[in-house]
Amino acid sequence: MPAVQAARACAEGALAQFIAAGDERSAGKVEHNLGSVLFRQDRHAEAEPHFRRAALRFARTGDAESSIGSDVALANLLGWQFRFDEALQTYERARLRATPRGLQVLLAQVHQGVGQIELHRGQWHRALRELVRRRLV
Repeated sequence: MPAVQAARACAEGALAQFIAAGDERSAGKVEHNLGSVLFRQDRHAEAEPHFRRAALRFARTGDAESSIGSDVALANLLGWQFRFDEALQTYERARLRATPRGLQVLLAQVHQGVGQIELHRGQWHRALRELVRRRLV
């Protein structure tokens, strides 16, 4: 794990540099990546604010696709924490933003995430509807 800790320290240093330079887009990339690494390490509480800040940073720079991608990652994280209502709200926000832009891959990820939540809740018909939509996107 020392290599992981060193890499995280490097990323946090880069993040500080990008913030100091006013480079929101690069800071957003680092935030998203830090969130992803922490999520994979099951450090969900630490990952969540990184995804939230990444989505906001990308939105401020006009990078809607990356902002929506960070929202989808956040929704996935919330689902893993069994915070299903928050996850569904976040997926819906991502869907509303991705649809008019034609971001099919992100829409497929939204449908898959919603379908998984509905499966977990035992809502078989809703889950099937979302999972089929994922295939059709």
